[in-house]
Amino acid sequence: MTARAHSLIHDKGGWLNALRIARQMAWRRAFSAIYAAWLRAHGARVGRDCRFFGRIVIHGDPRRVAIGDHGRIHRGVTFWTHDYDRGHGRITLGRHVTCLTGVTFNSMSAIEVGDHAAFGDGCYVQDNDHGTAPGTPVMQQPSHAEPIVIGAGSVVVKPIPADTVAVGVPCRSIKARGETRRKAA
Repeated sequence: MTARAHSLIHDKGGWLNALRIARQMAWRRAFSAIYAAWLRAHGARVGRDCRFFGRIVIHGDPRRVAIGDHGRIHRGVTFWTHDYDRGHGRITLGRHVTCLTGVTFNSMSAIEVGDHAAFGDGCYVQDNDHGTAPGTPVMQQPSHAEPIVIGAGSVVVKPIPADTVAVGVPCRSIKARGETRRKAA
């Protein structure tokens, strides 16, 4: 064995720990391959070399969920594709997208996530809402939805006002939805 290999194993906690890590990685690859095949059999589109770190949930039509190549999807990630009202939600994750535990995508129109994006624990992305007219219960008001596209590189560190377009690191509002020009600073 080379000195470099011996040093690497020593840095990882010795032979037993290195074997434990190798066994864990082999199990993760096997589980991910089987789980991806199961999702494909149910209609979801799953790219190459995706890793699943537990079960996910798809409410609605799995044929409208796509996970790009090299995705990293942790347990409890939920995809909602609505079939009611005018909804025919579609959720598309690009390549190298990471979703940590408990991320939810809720689509009545379309949610599209660009390549190399990452979502922290418990993030919630929704492209739809009910009306808010006074005097009528929210669930009796009509739903409305607009497609959203999410790109990598934006980091939300504080609340973003409703109906705004926000970008950057840290993320900041640049215009109201529907505006064609940038807000004055």
